[in-house]
Amino acid sequence: KTIYGILSEFEKQLDAETFDMELFKPEKWGISQRRLTFYLRMLLNAGYIEGIKISPMANGSFVINVISPAITLKGLEYLAENSMGKKLINLLKKGAELSLNSL
Repeated sequence: KTIYGILSEFEKQLDAETFDMELFKPEKWGISQRRLTFYLRMLLNAGYIEGIKISPMANGSFVINVISPAITLKGLEYLAENSMGKKLINLLKKGAELSLNSL
């Protein structure tokens, strides 16, 4: 859910004059800094986002360097596929509810 939200926000930033740096704050997502860093690393490694660099520190923490953050074509495809999947699931749920209500 959070990963989809992060990608959705990256997609919304395509229209922004400047990138909203609040997206890199764990408070925005209600998660820990460690979890946010982990999610961002996964999105980078999967090729869904680009323009940030995550560097490990000697104490086990990480530093996030924001260069030119952006969603990639692969990230946009992921959003499109998962958006359609969610719509289908909701449609099937509504159909099941209607069937049960008619019994």
